[in-house]
Amino acid sequence: MAKQNKRKQATTKSSIAETKMLIVLLCVVMLGAGFYFGYKNFSDKAKELEVKNEGLLEELVPMREMAAAVPEYEEATAENLNEIEEITKLYGPGYTPKSLLVKYDEMERNCDMVVSSISFGTSELLYSDPNVETEAGEGIYAYRAPISIAATTDYAGISKFADYINQYADRTTFDNVTLAAADGGAFAISATINEYAVIGEDGKIYVDPTYTNTDLGVDNLFGNLNLNVDEE
Repeated sequence: MAKQNKRKQATTKSSIAETKMLIVLLCVVMLGAGFYFGYKNFSDKAKELEVKNEGLLEELVPMREMAAAVPEYEEATAENLNEIEEITKLYGPGYTPKSLLVKYDEMERNCDMVVSSISFGTSELLYSDPNVETEAGEGIYAYRAPISIAATTDYAGISKFADYINQYADRTTFDNVTLAAADGGAFAISATINEYAVIGEDGKIYVDPTYTNTDLGVDNLFGNLNLNVDEE
């Protein structure tokens, strides 16, 4: 009886030991499987991130070059803005037939000319940007209008005429000029002159001239306007 009990105890101990071994083995297998599959998953992600990093590094090179060139771009931009400002200063704030009559009356007197006719052409829109923020809030627009004149003057007056147009405060250019001999050694001038203006530029406000004590009779409309003008 005692021998049987000892055998049962030995068998029981053996079973428990085997069970423990199986549990330990199972844990080892589970740990190995977890490590394998987990490592494989992380390894795949690492490779994916490595590929992304390579692409980002390729993009980083030109970005660093552009960042290093920022001061140069800023300097060039400032220079361009200054140049644009200087150019736009040459364009007047606007024109009307009245203001152009005043201008060419002044030209007639300063250049010793006799203007016999003035023809106002149709204004042409050269540039427009309604999205530019201005004080008026209406954008910026650039116009050109051709003005045709017929006049007579002497040789010295031709030079004065060219200087007057080229040196006028607001941008004005010749389109064409034709000279012909006239009576008394004078020259007949036929010219088309382009008038330019920028509308909407901050700081530029067109003011229409006001005439006072002006006689614009039939005999006085061309040739000698004698306009007394008050600029408001």
